[in-house]
Amino acid sequence: MPVPAIPASSLALPPEHPGLPPVGQPQASEPGAPQKALASPATPQVASPAPTARAASPQGEEAAYKAALNATLAGRTDEGLRLFHDFLQEYPHGRYAANADYWIGEGLYAQGKYPEALAQFQKVNDAYPQHHKNADALLKAGMTMSRLGDRTAAAEKYRTLMTQFPNSDAARRARAMGVAR
Repeated sequence: MPVPAIPASSLALPPEHPGLPPVGQPQASEPGAPQKALASPATPQVASPAPTARAASPQGEEAAYKAALNATLAGRTDEGLRLFHDFLQEYPHGRYAANADYWIGEGLYAQGKYPEALAQFQKVNDAYPQHHKNADALLKAGMTMSRLGDRTAAAEKYRTLMTQFPNSDAARRARAMGVAR
């Protein structure tokens, strides 16, 4: 079921692409599904309760994702980060896991935590190389590297974006910003 469009916020975030699952990623129920780290570098390692044994419903996953996304887009960054971390605890291999990882990076970027945001965007690039959020993560990784003063590495991320996802919204945004051709 597609996620409805949500109005743009003052964070100037790349657009959300609803309803697209990670490409080529085994789902949690498939044999050989990779085990994914549940905490980002910006999240303190705290003992958490084991996930419940109940079966996760697609409606519950979508509702949890939408709640986290809505909080983030409404400018409630701390709440959005917490909800996205909770979401990944509950649905580490779910349909929206790549999106959640990406939006954690956006929240960290909005807070000015650029090294942590960069690590999160790189996590999306590494874990979901063919997912539609990879294009947005490459753009934001370049923007983050630029904020950190590494223009050479930023330019490399923009080149990778233009090579791998030339027709994406992120590539169009990079061209509009004048950071790529």
